[in-house]
Amino acid sequence: GGRGKGGRGGRGGKGGGKKRKRRVWCGCQLVLHTSTGGILAADWLQEAELEAINRLNVAKALLKKLVALVDMGAAVDEHTADQCLVYAALADGQTRLRVPAHSQRTSLHIESAISVIQTMTGAVFTETVDPDNTAVSVLTCDGAPKWLG
Repeated sequence: GGRGKGGRGGRGGKGGGKKRKRRVWCGCQLVLHTSTGGILAADWLQEAELEAINRLNVAKALLKKLVALVDMGAAVDEHTADQCLVYAALADGQTRLRVPAHSQRTSLHIESAISVIQTMTGAVFTETVDPDNTAVSVLTCDGAPKWLG
């Protein structure tokens, strides 16, 4: 009783009506190793119906991001930079990285990494916008704090 036709509940009949399209997470990452030793990456991640993802548009968008990084003269993208900073803090002497300037970044990865690393190690970071190219900054780290010996 009370379940409608056929005892299946819902709308009755087979399958209950319109078939739902499956949504999936789809991601892509392009990495460019430059002739000067730079490592630049661009990534894309989206939840969508698989059939709705235009792969050519995704590739074009990622390529546009990589071209922008090359054109600005960055040695590493912001996400690669935040991974390098802990090694800069532990290295002997001074490390310098050319990164996208704050105005060009899409996240706070670099700022967050610097805050945590400075607190944990005592390493000193400074960021200077390139006066000849305001799209890029030079991050400098004076590493090898005294407690490392």
